[in-house]
Amino acid sequence: MRTHKVTVTEKLDLIYFKVLVTEEKIDIFTARNKPITKVDQVVNSVYKDIVEFCNGLDREKIYETFGSCEIGFFYRPVIKTCTISYGAGFKFVVGNLFTKDKNKKNVDIIKSVIPGVDVLTPICVKDNISDMPDDLGNDIDNAIYFTDGKTWSGNSIYDIEGLILTCGRLNYQIIINNVEPKIEKTTKKLYRDTILENFCNFVSNNDNCQHVLEWKNTSYINKICALFLIYIDGTNIFTKLQIEADDLLPPNSGYIGDIDYNALPATVSLICKGNDTYKNILRILLVTFNRSVFENKFKNFSYETREKITKILTRINSKN
Repeated sequence: MRTHKVTVTEKLDLIYFKVLVTEEKIDIFTARNKPITKVDQVVNSVYKDIVEFCNGLDREKIYETFGSCEIGFFYRPVIKTCTISYGAGFKFVVGNLFTKDKNKKNVDIIKSVIPGVDVLTPICVKDNISDMPDDLGNDIDNAIYFTDGKTWSGNSIYDIEGLILTCGRLNYQIIINNVEPKIEKTTKKLYRDTILENFCNFVSNNDNCQHVLEWKNTSYINKICALFLIYIDGTNIFTKLQIEADDLLPPNSGYIGDIDYNALPATVSLICKGNDTYKNILRILLVTFNRSVFENKFKNFSYETREKITKILTRINSKN
């Protein structure tokens, strides 16, 4: 029977982002490889925190040490971020470091180049493990066997998301607590789509909104905020539909930070501080119209609504 060396790492239920470092610059991406934009930072303070952290990195020192590299970070903005609660201690954690010089992937080197972070290290390495099964499932006995009951985070073995077992080029998972969101996405999407359809109809038939769309030398955020003020003052949607603030949040169970009030005009900031439903409507508007007309995000709308969305999106992002 063949035996193998298995490296055991804790699976963390935290926010993950990637940083690409080159000789010229640092680029920051979400876990889904999307660049973190200014609008992302305004609608969710988690992204603002991440960008501020990355702006404080010593790019020259990182490049001098590792060359062009990709660093995967975990971020814990509060003690409870997603589903698993972690005790005090770590905030930013280096989870992965991809560099040509493998000798530099040393905890002490990483901490000296990126001070103030923790580094996700294997819980243990098990030798002489016989052939791994195709599915380890969520067997807590397997988890205890492979870790001797230890964890990286300090949580009880019963209170972590799970484990990643690396055997050569193969990875296996033991899921101890399922953190997949149990949210009815269809209902949330219905509320979002209803707001967007109502907003587009309102803007298309309101002279003041049409005037805002013609503004020159005005930032995207300020244009959206101006349309938002006109919309919430004039729409009748709230007489027809009962909408709660949570209905307008994205359909996930992850931690969502607050909006960046300092990035908004004073009146809009005050309104959003006093009304969470209005705040989440503004979030939807900021995110919706900050994208390419070619993104396939509006296919479920009627042809008429898609035309209105495209027209508003094109005009509000016009630089002329």
